Amino acid sequence: MVALFPALCILPIGRGALYHVGVQESTLIKGIANAMFAESDSKGTAAWIHPDGQVPVMVLVVVIVLLVLLGQLFGSRSSKGAKPEYRYRARTSVMSAREEEFYHRLTAILGPRYLVFPQMHLSALLDWHIKGQNWNAARSSINGKSVDYAVVEADTLQLLCAIELDDHTHDRPDRVERDRLVERIFSSAGLPLVRFRDVERMSDSQVRDAVFSHMRRM
Repeated sequence: MVALFPALCILPIGRGALYHVGVQESTLIKGIANAMFAESDSKGTAAWIHPDGQVPVMVLVVVIVLLVLLGQLFGSRSSKGAKPEYRYRARTSVMSAREEEFYHRLTAILGPRYLVFPQMHLSALLDWHIKGQNWNAARSSINGKSVDYAVVEADTLQLLCAIELDDHTHDRPDRVERDRLVERIFSSAGLPLVRFRDVERMSDSQVRDAVFSHMRRM
């Protein structure tokens, strides 16, 4: 009977899932079995086995329940390290309606000589591998931050400037602090950052002059 316990160490847990009991669990189960066989008669037959050699149904039920409980216990323990899988859905656009409207206007103003890339992360625009500083800390400082647009030269893809399209949300204290930090980062990197607030009130020539006057000269 004890020899049969390793074969019972694959238990059904949940909906159709299988849980394999490890060495420690198998040893524990065998210990339970040995305890059940501890009291024997002179013929070596376990005291709880019926004289006709049949194992009582109640005993089998108890054994099965113990196995299931052990499987659930150790199964839940092994699943704690599993990473959850989240669900996502595609956005209809990478920009807000206002950002998209200004994007089309900006590309028309600058012409074919320049390309405008929207929603650019700072980690794609700035190099943090500077000698003498902690690279991981420097990258963490800009991680998760982005600008609304980056302007590059069409032929060479040289980065010329970044553009932020501000609105009333930038008046919040946390956004003001964030904007000042981003401005300091761009200034230290030598990359111009152009900010537009009431761009709807600006003419195309004013927008063009503001961008061209801040572009990096390569």
